[in-house]
Amino acid sequence: MKTQLEQLVDVGVISNKVVKPFKDWVNSSQKGTEIELRILDVGENLEIAQTVDGDGFLSQVIKSKIEILARSVVKVNGTDPVTQEDLERYNKDNKLEGTNKIGFVNYKKNIISRWSLPVLNRLNEEYTELLDDQVELLTGVRPRRDENVKSQLEPVTVPGTS
Repeated sequence: MKTQLEQLVDVGVISNKVVKPFKDWVNSSQKGTEIELRILDVGENLEIAQTVDGDGFLSQVIKSKIEILARSVVKVNGTDPVTQEDLERYNKDNKLEGTNKIGFVNYKKNIISRWSLPVLNRLNEEYTELLDDQVELLTGVRPRRDENVKSQLEPVTVPGTS
């Protein structure tokens, strides 16, 4: 029998959502790609916060998105984004053995780190939508977002530089 505290683990009514984040990208070869995201638990969010804590703000934002997506992306076009064979091949190709071997999350972070910012930001927006869906189902009210605040990272122009 679950304790009262353990029962709170099951409060979330949404766990996963399948999205087509690039469907409106006219010239993308990935228009039809489906991504399945899952909501992270508090422990995973704490781990992310601890991972990015020592960095500057922009670095924290980017690292947080990488950490969230490495854990929350569970399917791409209905299949696992990384297989055990992929991970074993990576470790073997990079001569990683014993305690130096990397696991699924770190392997996914390595891949995500090579994405462009628009891809990272689009999937992060989809994850935020998933969280909003969860809040709406739990409370009956959809969180409001300030439309004037852009979620995408834009290049910073420093006066006197090109």
